[in-house]
Amino acid sequence: MLLDLAAYRALLLADVPVDWAKAAGFIAGTLFAYFANRLFTFQAQGGGRVFAAFLGLYAITLCCNVAVNHAALLILPRGEVPLAIAFVLATAVSATLNFIGMRFAVFTRANGSGPP
Repeated sequence: MLLDLAAYRALLLADVPVDWAKAAGFIAGTLFAYFANRLFTFQAQGGGRVFAAFLGLYAITLCCNVAVNHAALLILPRGEVPLAIAFVLATAVSATLNFIGMRFAVFTRANGSGPP
């Protein structure tokens, strides 16, 4: 989340449109998340199928993340606090979906983790 936030804020400071900045921040966090979740959270083996499933999951949740952020910014007034609220809402939705997807579809029992 910190990598996502740092990239997002840096890109906003560089006048990158908010949806593009949100997507780029999410992608930066995604690259880190794959290795951290594979090695530490789920202690699973990597491989082509696992990486493809991970990318598919994150492609879906990227769309959810950007859509929630965009919708929140349409509803909330302009300013720093609403920007932070939109970021947290979008991150909470995508993080929840990502964990469920990784637990039950990406890092499955066949790969050394997943539900019993």
